[in-house]
Amino acid sequence: MLVLGHALALTRLVDLLMSYATRFCTSTAKTAAIVAFLMIVVSLFNWGLGLIFGAILARKVGEHTARANGQLNYALIGAAGYSGLMV
Repeated sequence: MLVLGHALALTRLVDLLMSYATRFCTSTAKTAAIVAFLMIVVSLFNWGLGLIFGAILARKVGEHTARANGQLNYALIGAAGYSGLMV
């Protein structure tokens, strides 16, 4: 199940979804809300996909913020990336 989730998380469609979502990440609070919401929705679909999706999305958001020279509480974003496991 985890391998299937990893394979799904690396598909082009999911990558486009993550790239689209990172455009709206302008502050730490907004970013945490976006990451948590997407993680919960994806975790409802597939547990394995949610586990990998959260980690990859948190990394992409961190990279996007670093390129934009913004400030980000990465620990909070990492925790939001695993919030979907509570579902």
